[in-house]
This record gives sequence, C-alpha cells and structure tokens, in this order.
Amino acid sequence: HTDVTYCSQLISTFIYDCTFESNWCSWTQALDDKFNWTRVQGKTPSRYTGPTTDHTTGGSAGFYVYIETSFPRKANDTARIESASVPATQQKCLQFWYHMYGPHVDTLNVYTKVNQQLGSPVWSRSGTQGNKWRHATVSLTVSSKFKVKEQLSICVIVI
Repeated sequence: HTDVTYCSQLISTFIYDCTFESNWCSWTQALDDKFNWTRVQGKTPSRYTGPTTDHTTGGSAGFYVYIETSFPRKANDTARIESASVPATQQKCLQFWYHMYGPHVDTLNVYTKVNQQLGSPVWSRSGTQGNKWRHATVSLTVSSKFKVKEQLSICVIVI
C-alpha cells in the first residue's frame, strides 16, 4: 500500500507526484510480473490486513494502491508499478507512504531500472510493520535516465 512523491530541487516533480486520489498519474503496471496492484478506497478485502483508510485524506473516501498478499497469491509472486522515466541528474529523493500489515506480508522493494535492468533494491522492508502508515525517504543517485519500480514479493504461509 503506497502513496508516492518525488522530491527534487532540480526538476519539476508534478509528473511523478501521485497520491492516487484521482487516478494512477504517470505510474504504470509492469507487464513482466505475476499480478497487478489495485487502486482502492476504504479497507482491504481480507481481514486483519492492510489499512482501513488512505494516508492522504485519512478517511475511507481516499484512494491508495495495494496488493492482496493472501489467497490466491503464492510464494514468490510479484506485482510491480513503475514510474515515468526520470531525467539523469546528480541526486533525487523519493518519498512515499507504505502500510505493511498482516500475516502474509513478505517484502516491499524499491528499485531503479536503468537500460531495462533492475539492480539491487535501493530500499527494502520485510514482514508486518504494524497497522499504520509509515513514511520512507530514499536518496537516489543515478547517472543516466531511470525508472523507479516498487516490487512486492509474496510469501504465503500455509499451516
């Protein structure tokens, strides 16, 4: 569950900023993953998971994007969203809000994608992080145009 904003003094950030209140802005679903992110209002459909409200408005009328980590997801399933290309500069700052709560949460990774290649994650969190929205800031230094990808790997525990 994320709301994404870039911070930078070097370029206009409007095409990258997205609260998902109106639409997906310039963010797109990856085509080479297992399933898609969903834009939703209110709480997530499965019990004891996810937020009950979005971060931007703090109410049930606001929108956010999320993925379902319980059934029908399987171990190593991934869902990715991707930013528009970001011009090469000295440094960028990615800020976003995330909510990772529930028994089937595995890992949220943020990558930069250069020349169609994902490197190592530039930011990562694993496991349930409590039933609240958390803020993250990631410093990005890349010397060529890049895209930001958020990927969530799923680990389903069957008892």
